[in-house]
Amino acid sequence: MTYIARAINHEYAQKAINIANINDYNFGNLDFEVVWKSGDIDKLSEDTGQRHVTFLPQMFIHSLVENENRSYLSEYLLSFLRQNASFEDRYCELGNKRHQITTQLATEVSNFFSHLSTLQDIGDKIEKLGNKSSIEAELQTIAENSEALSKSSGFTDEENKKYKELQQKVTSLNAQCETIQRTREYFQELSNQIPAHIEKTISELDELVEEVIASLGLADAEIKSAKPHIIKLKQEIQVTNKEFIKDILGAAKKLSRELETTTGKLNTAKKQLDSFLNKISNQQKLKELQDASKQSTLLLKQIDRHETTKSKIEKKYQHSVKKIGEFITERYKIQKKIIELFNDPTYTEIGDDIVVIADLTFDEDKFNNNFLGCFDRRYDISRLGNFFRNNSIAWSSDKHVEIINSIFHKLIKTPEAALIFRSGQTLQSAVEILLRDYLSHEFTVKQGGEDIFRMSPGKQGLILLEIYLYLSDSPYPILIDQPEDNLDNRTIYSHLVDYIKKRKQYRQIIIVTHNPNIVLGPDAEQIIVANQDGQGQGRNAKYRFEYVSGPIECSFTDSKILSILGAQGIREHVCQILEGGKEAFRKREEKYCLG
Repeated sequence: MTYIARAINHEYAQKAINIANINDYNFGNLDFEVVWKSGDIDKLSEDTGQRHVTFLPQMFIHSLVENENRSYLSEYLLSFLRQNASFEDRYCELGNKRHQITTQLATEVSNFFSHLSTLQDIGDKIEKLGNKSSIEAELQTIAENSEALSKSSGFTDEENKKYKELQQKVTSLNAQCETIQRTREYFQELSNQIPAHIEKTISELDELVEEVIASLGLADAEIKSAKPHIIKLKQEIQVTNKEFIKDILGAAKKLSRELETTTGKLNTAKKQLDSFLNKISNQQKLKELQDASKQSTLLLKQIDRHETTKSKIEKKYQHSVKKIGEFITERYKIQKKIIELFNDPTYTEIGDDIVVIADLTFDEDKFNNNFLGCFDRRYDISRLGNFFRNNSIAWSSDKHVEIINSIFHKLIKTPEAALIFRSGQTLQSAVEILLRDYLSHEFTVKQGGEDIFRMSPGKQGLILLEIYLYLSDSPYPILIDQPEDNLDNRTIYSHLVDYIKKRKQYRQIIIVTHNPNIVLGPDAEQIIVANQDGQGQGRNAKYRFEYVSGPIECSFTDSKILSILGAQGIREHVCQILEGGKEAFRKREEKYCLG
């Protein structure tokens, strides 16, 4: 059975063998061929089989309910549920949403650290420029010293008033010229860059249209009917773009004229101011004050520009923090919906009071190893928040969003030096690891409220076999090796046989067994009897391993045939192998007094 499964799908079969922890029989160089109804052949020696098959090797069912294989049980149960078309559609829909949210979250984390880096750079630049309050105080001192110079030069009250007005006017006109010039450069830069972006957008639009056509498999007539709308859209984009470029170029020209006019006013004001400045006796001191005033004013303008930029980036930074929180919440909600889907009775109630149940889980080991591994664990990990106990996260389902958000905010608000990272780790790497998707699910099975992991081995095997036969809607074959292990005959006949009879109408079921109830109870269409030469059961005709097959109605004995398989019919073989022979069967019948 193992070699048949491996010939059909080597990777899948080997995984089941590993879970069952069984040893392969050594056939030497013997090859296996599986011939399908279509005429296709899968060979064991080619090791390339990729067809679908359900394979349950001996002890596989019982191995699934061992704790170390619990994840495999969940994997198999989910694979069965996904064979239901409506379940699969909903599961894929939710899975795609979760993947999309995770991708958006990763993008927002990248944006967050980009904003944080920009804020740090701006802060460094402002710090290098100096303290704003100190510069403003220095400007006030320079103004007072300039006024004192003007008074000592014998300015009348009227001249002093005029002198101050001219100073203010020159400062104001200078600011206007700078604003006009930056705005004009902004318009010119837009006019230079936007056309290329519009062309790229139109090109991407063409690519999108081609992708939609390919995905829907549209015919030429269908494409032709939609094409005028696409052409119209592209034309409207191009027309709007041309009008926009024309408008901003016009605005830029208008600003150039405005700059020329304002510059003229500035030069006139400067000349008028110079006539006053020439009257001041201490020209050297006045020049020093003017230069200092210009330098301080320039510093203030640079600080103001940086603070304006900083204010905008801070808003983006806070927006990223908010979005990250929203994505954490949304991903959790989607995972809860997936769990609700897993527990929908439409898909998970098997009958016989058996139900498949899923719980939300959090991979604490992975989280502790990956996230807490970012930090120097020699120091108390409680510095990361209140959700850690004994160097491990204290996770609970109902507080998941609160826990992750709390740790995230603790990280970004704590000075990096105080977080005490391990060598090679940074705040960004810690946040990225924190916000990975550690949520998952774990399946179990219950019957009458009793968990399968608390049942006897026999009951565990029976329930899982029923699930395999009930939930799996796949049309491909199922191979089962000795399902009777740990099951009594009454249970086999009253439960397992009925499930086999129902499912064999829809798929091919091949079973290796030593139990007569499994062979005769479900009315097997074909019984295959195997014999290994030299194992005390009689000689084979030619080969080490020989087989004979047929229905239970095939009955005969022929003492002239020397080979054990050829000397009698299927009914005789079944009676001998599964019942111990006619005499053993009759003695049991007598003892039971069933006559």
